[in-house]
Amino acid sequence: MAIAALLLMIQPERRERTLACVSAFPGVVETKTAADGRLACVFERGSLELQKGLEDLNGLEGVIQMDVVYINYEDDLDETGHMACPPDGGRGRHGRRGDAE
Repeated sequence: MAIAALLLMIQPERRERTLACVSAFPGVVETKTAADGRLACVFERGSLELQKGLEDLNGLEGVIQMDVVYINYEDDLDETGHMACPPDGGRGRHGRRGDAE
């Protein structure tokens, strides 16, 4: 499980609706309004699904900008302190072992 701390800038005219949507978003476990009006939240998601979840959260109506303050993958480290890289999803952007360079 990965844990991320986020700050969301929200359109003032959509504030209440967006706050409700963010609070109900799967994986958002806590929200607080920051002094400058941004919304601070804690987001938990499996490591391989984290990027998609962040994109979906950032795409909510009323969210202007999302700043990722902190991400921790510690729970996903193996006993030697390493974590496997996520697969490329079939995009083929990285060579596979044995492929010609």
